[in-house]
Amino acid sequence: MVSMQVSMQVSMQVSTCFAGIELAKTYATHDLEPEKYDNKTVLIIGGGNSAFETANHLSGNAAIVHVAFKKRIQFAWNSHYVGKL
Repeated sequence: MVSMQVSMQVSMQVSTCFAGIELAKTYATHDLEPEKYDNKTVLIIGGGNSAFETANHLSGNAAIVHVAFKKRIQFAWNSHYVGKL
């Protein structure tokens, strides 16, 4: 079973169109208890801090955690912006 989560800022809306997107939970609505993700494959859509914080939070319980996003990762030491990874 695959659990999908869309990790995004509150002001943004999901614009990704593919089969099953209606089953995705947002950052605000996903279950916070890592035990609910035991031995599941999780797909996190988004590449910001909240996406990687969520991936880190679930990585101890989920079988596999995928993070998918469009842009290249920007690290804070390259961009000098503390909001980046």
